[in-house]
Amino acid sequence: MTISVEIENPEQTQESGHIVHIFLDRDGIEQLILDLQGLSRGKQWDSIRLFSSSWGNGELSEERHLKETSTTHFLRVWLSSDDE
Repeated sequence: MTISVEIENPEQTQESGHIVHIFLDRDGIEQLILDLQGLSRGKQWDSIRLFSSSWGNGELSEERHLKETSTTHFLRVWLSSDDE
């Protein structure tokens, strides 16, 4: 399974000038769908947390797909509202 989150222009993060790329293989897509479906049944401020193997259990790949990016080691997806 591959889920990779890469940030382009990381030096510009303070100026909101960065671009985020998310790369998924088919297994990664299926897992993310399952995770998001579970999150949709949660309550406000529940979250999905994905870590690289350097930071945790390794759901995020540390392999770069674009040479001008850097990988991230932690992705958190929040349910910000429980409005229907």
